[in-house]
Amino acid sequence: MLDLWASDSGKQPLLRVQKVRSSLLYTSQRAFPGLSTLPSARMSYLANSLFVRNLSPQVTETVIREVFSSCDEIVKVSFKPYPNNETQFFAQVDFKTSMGVSEGSKLTGTKILGCACSCSVIDPIRQADQARQALAAGDVQLDPRTLVRSSSTPQSLVHAVLVHVSSQVWLSATSSRLHRAVKASAAIMRQDLINPEWTTDVYRTLPKVSHVDVFVSHSWSSSQFLKTLALCLFMNMWMAVKAAVATWIGLSFALVVSMGGPFSLGGTDMLWLTAVLVYLPVAVFVTVLLFGQTITCGRFSPSFWFDRLCVQQNNEEMKKMTIAALPVFVASSSRMLVLGDDTYFERLWCNLELAIFAKCSSDPGAVQYMPLWLAPWILSTIFMDIICITIAPPLESFALDHLSTRIQESFPEDSTMKFFLMLMLTWIFPGMCYLPAALPSFFSHVRKIRQHELTLQHMDCFNIQNAKCTCEPDREIIENQVLELFDDPVEVSNHTDSPGKGHLSPVDNRSPWRRPSINSSWNDRERRKRFRNFNRYVHGPLRESVLRGLGKEVDMPWSLCLICFMPLVFYSAVSVLGCDGNRCDVTAEEVGYDTALQYVVANALSWILGFGLVIPTTHPILLRMVKVVLTVSKNVPTQVCLTAVCTVGAYAWVFTCQGVMTATMTTAIVRLSPSFFAALVLQLSLLTLQLWYFFIRSRLQAQTAHSPQEDCYMEFQ
Repeated sequence: MLDLWASDSGKQPLLRVQKVRSSLLYTSQRAFPGLSTLPSARMSYLANSLFVRNLSPQVTETVIREVFSSCDEIVKVSFKPYPNNETQFFAQVDFKTSMGVSEGSKLTGTKILGCACSCSVIDPIRQADQARQALAAGDVQLDPRTLVRSSSTPQSLVHAVLVHVSSQVWLSATSSRLHRAVKASAAIMRQDLINPEWTTDVYRTLPKVSHVDVFVSHSWSSSQFLKTLALCLFMNMWMAVKAAVATWIGLSFALVVSMGGPFSLGGTDMLWLTAVLVYLPVAVFVTVLLFGQTITCGRFSPSFWFDRLCVQQNNEEMKKMTIAALPVFVASSSRMLVLGDDTYFERLWCNLELAIFAKCSSDPGAVQYMPLWLAPWILSTIFMDIICITIAPPLESFALDHLSTRIQESFPEDSTMKFFLMLMLTWIFPGMCYLPAALPSFFSHVRKIRQHELTLQHMDCFNIQNAKCTCEPDREIIENQVLELFDDPVEVSNHTDSPGKGHLSPVDNRSPWRRPSINSSWNDRERRKRFRNFNRYVHGPLRESVLRGLGKEVDMPWSLCLICFMPLVFYSAVSVLGCDGNRCDVTAEEVGYDTALQYVVANALSWILGFGLVIPTTHPILLRMVKVVLTVSKNVPTQVCLTAVCTVGAYAWVFTCQGVMTATMTTAIVRLSPSFFAALVLQLSLLTLQLWYFFIRSRLQAQTAHSPQEDCYMEFQ
């Protein structure tokens, strides 16, 4: 327990701090001129972490222990360097209590050391009787110059604790009145995001909170339906994948057991097997993806701050207070989810939210960018995969019946080359039948690359005075927030230079917990200067932070690429267990295997290697080809034609690689051919190198070049 005493106040402390809450303690020479022992120091404490510049660990630890010396126990104070900057570091403080203000202590006033607060320090108390009267009345007015904890405590540290307590009181009041949260399950069930007509009744149903899991940042002009799909993808993706895979494995096991063994399903109708082992698991995936939070009754649903629901849209005064408290809400969120589209970085509100979170959050990697095209692309690709899987077997049988006759006539009965060609064609022809599945990728990959270019263009050309605002009356309120926070210039580095370097933010020396003065006025020169500071911040540090989150326009995670081929993954069980629509021993003999077991094992191994090394590379290859086309040609008809050719080429290349690898591996194992063994080793090495280049190399480069940052595919890592 820490008591702050007025020098002549007698036995009763004017303010008693019972606990130390894990929130922000912010000190600087600029804010506290009395900090003579901490020259040019800036220190912030948030969520049990200190971020310190230009201050030695020894001095920092002394300050920490002095300020929090009355906690039950400081367990540990440890330091680690800030990434890519040797002059900055984090100080991690572990203690057993958290900070609050005792009941009955009521502070009043308007300002503390130039920072606006609802509770503050004004009018020095110089007489003991005045202090006792104020305390008895419950209306305490304090002055930091008259407060000491002990004779050895520097007054500057008392200042810091007092500001911390004052800010904490205002934060508590703000949270209890304005800070609301919505459960995503409830929002989606009520379709508030699809039809977000705000009503007082909806607002009153939202719980009052002091912390939310996810702060949702979005453009009001974008499609509400697409934003709902993006939220479903954010919350339910892995739950849907696990449910679908569990259904697929369970049905496969049940069929094998009920039919009497793995070879007993040979000759079963392939369409029936496809319905059971492909259609049903995919239906489970789509159902859980779209309605997972409803099915689980919101048990796994995070809490969201969604401006259309959590801000009183019909009360202008409360709206102003809520926007003024935006830094508090942002900093009280564990993560920020950006629902991005082509218009996001044109919006005034969106850029302000992102800029505040980039500097107020204790975790610089807690911003996740979710493009709105991603969920429709995944669903449309899966739908087209199902169509291709349905039409592929008849076309494959028709083509193979004609070609196999020619191959058998061209080679001797036991020819190794005949065996190799038959196996290779069984993969290449299904791949050609799979081309319709490329249609969603044809459009989505072009949009992905164009959206990446638009993002850079909008941020490079951003000007707060030209930024769009859906509700024009809100512009003045938002601009006042910018004027409050961005009062210092920011250094903007070259876009291509070392984005991992630390940048001086105009809000670095401002406490996000302080309450801004909504009615403050600035002259035209000051307004232009602060707007210019914000513009420079968007052009520089914020742009580089967003780029780290977006990643390269031609990259895509391995897991996401595999999810897009989910129906084909499920169809592998149909191919292995169904023995291509015939009895397993008959199919094995037709292809050239010695036994049915050889056929089933080789077929299963081919699918496993294909999904691990070959098939997921389809989309990275296609993205790079589309990028080249869009760079080389600016003529739209030419771009469409070349992109269509590239799409066919990408799928043809992938399934040809799969066919050659499968034929080489099976020939090497079944025919025990040394030359095919050598060819198999070479092929696997090249395919592994290709996999490393497309999926692993880019991740390693991002981890090496930048500080930790969640990219737009973080849910798929």
